[in-house]
Amino acid sequence: MQYATMDYLFDVPVYRLPREKYEAGQKAYIESVMFETDDFRQFYESNRNQEIMMRDHLWKRYGGPWQFNEIIGYIRLHFFGTQIRGEWWRVGAKRVARTRTKILVNRGWKVVYEEEIPDGSASNDIYLLILSYLERAQNDEHLKRFYVDTSVFERIGPHIDWVAAFKALNFFRPKNDQGKKPQRPKKGKA
Repeated sequence: MQYATMDYLFDVPVYRLPREKYEAGQKAYIESVMFETDDFRQFYESNRNQEIMMRDHLWKRYGGPWQFNEIIGYIRLHFFGTQIRGEWWRVGAKRVARTRTKILVNRGWKVVYEEEIPDGSASNDIYLLILSYLERAQNDEHLKRFYVDTSVFERIGPHIDWVAAFKALNFFRPKNDQGKKPQRPKKGKA
């Protein structure tokens, strides 16, 4: 399936759950398996190398690092005329569970209603409007049980010239040569 070419400005990851909750579950899983009995606890206390190897094995078995393995989708931000919009891309499964096999598919052209950019908005105004859009996305009925991670966006967002980005990445921006006829060289002049 082909999708229209659009100048996207940012992909915001959406996770199954926040990092703290995932890592707490991972730790509880490792502890419950490794120290199921006092015999296991004593074995690992006297065999630290075995404990390290087993912790590593169970850490991977549970799912490894949160940052890349718990992503269940993305909000793909773009400008559309005078609006900020985001497409919702999510795993294709009906049920979102802890798994290591994922295929992301488009689940909607709009995450939530658009955020209008008023004429004359300054760079910081546009940045705050994008944050407002992402906040509404986090609270939307389709996403509120997931975690929209805006941390990278919030770190770099204040340093971006959003007015220039809006002009350069606007899907309906006027093309430089659009509507102009090509100039032909005049005859007889070199």
